[in-house]
Amino acid sequence: MDRVGKGVRTPARDAIVAESMPRAHGKGFGIHRALDTFGAVIGSTLALILIWQFSLSPGTILLIAGAISLFSLIPLLRVKEPVPHKFRKKDNHPVSKRFKLFVIVSFVFALANFSYMFFLLGVKDMFGSEVLSTAYYVLFNVVYALLAKPMGELSDRYGRKRVLVFGYSVFGLSCLTFILAFVTVNNVFFLIIPFVLYGVANAVVNANQRAFVSDLTDQKTRGAAFGIYHGVTSITALPSGLIAGQLWSINPIYTFVWGAAFSSLAALLLFKV
Repeated sequence: MDRVGKGVRTPARDAIVAESMPRAHGKGFGIHRALDTFGAVIGSTLALILIWQFSLSPGTILLIAGAISLFSLIPLLRVKEPVPHKFRKKDNHPVSKRFKLFVIVSFVFALANFSYMFFLLGVKDMFGSEVLSTAYYVLFNVVYALLAKPMGELSDRYGRKRVLVFGYSVFGLSCLTFILAFVTVNNVFFLIIPFVLYGVANAVVNANQRAFVSDLTDQKTRGAAFGIYHGVTSITALPSGLIAGQLWSINPIYTFVWGAAFSSLAALLLFKV
């Protein structure tokens, strides 16, 4: 039910964000990703406090979370949107060739973009500390949240493709520096580098891929286009995780080599869009 809800709301939400900032898609999605990430950090912290300090059960915490989520409907009532286009069977509004090419690029990067849990698992393997893993997770999210809006504005100014190529490249670099930490350095301070790079990459990519989808579509096709984009990237998350996990079982380094290789391939393919 949770995933059905996400599948229904996400394309519509992104279409509203795009329509509310027609001349600054990057800034609009950057603001959204920043607030979404800060909300996740605050929500996770609140859940930990409720567990450790008040000994509440997971079921009770989920009920509290559900009650809080209802408050998001209040400001939504104030959101104004254009009159939706009424589709008829004879209407034909195909998405552009560039959009289709970008979906392929997003698919390739989604294969590389395995879960952050592999980074945290690497920290635990190196130092055996869940506290350190949590600290790096917070660091990653703080960097992500702080830079999402500036990186969106950067793409508004200098172009979506340039900034996305930078983001894909930084993701690959975060994987390579993590390999270096895993193999040779094995230092808690050096590990700050790959987690900061990982935060930068997410700040660039997660906002600007959505902004690029907005650029490549119009109001008549935007909702459907976001549905296609999110559908492809979400489905790809399953094989991405399975491949990363299988490579990890052979050698953890192979997981990050995979991430670096396919993020680099996505950067190269983006030049064709």
